Amino acid sequence: MKVDVQMDYGDMEDMKKIFSDSAKALEDLNSQVKTWSATLNDGVLLGDAGEALSNAFNTRLSSKIQALIEKLKELEGDIAGAVQFFRDGERDARSRFL
Repeated sequence: MKVDVQMDYGDMEDMKKIFSDSAKALEDLNSQVKTWSATLNDGVLLGDAGEALSNAFNTRLSSKIQALIEKLKELEGDIAGAVQFFRDGERDARSRFL
């Protein structure tokens, strides 16, 4: 059975860039969340509510954003690895005929 495997390098590079750009945007968001938390700690919202919100920003939201950043970076690396693997395969196959 013949298997035809193809890859559109342009699309793969576009996907890699989207993952990279998204990770950078989330890093900016995470910095902003930390700023919000610091503002809350400086007394913008006093009492238990302010403390709870600041704690939620620092622990729950920030950690979830960080997990998304790591996943996007992993996917970016996976795309880069797949492209490299495919190009290596093409180069090896081509060298057999030259």
